Amino acid sequence: MDQVQKDAESVTAEFLLTRGDYAWIGYGWLGCGANTDWPYPQEWTQDYGGKATGPCSETGNGTRVFRRAYPKAVVEWDCNTASGSIAA
Repeated sequence: MDQVQKDAESVTAEFLLTRGDYAWIGYGWLGCGANTDWPYPQEWTQDYGGKATGPCSETGNGTRVFRRAYPKAVVEWDCNTASGSIAA
């Protein structure tokens, strides 16, 4: 996985962990402007199943890893490594 793809997955995971029931993601989330040459992340076209099944929560006491489930994916953010992942 190249760095651009890894970054896209992490920022999408971050978004999915914190979003409300109705949300939209775009280049502003990445800090990109109209003049930035940034590839359109495939994660933004994926169907994660709509609303999350519940709020984000820590996977265990003091793990610093947070998880949120969607009908078609499980999203995690690891504060220890400052990276996110999406398992669809």
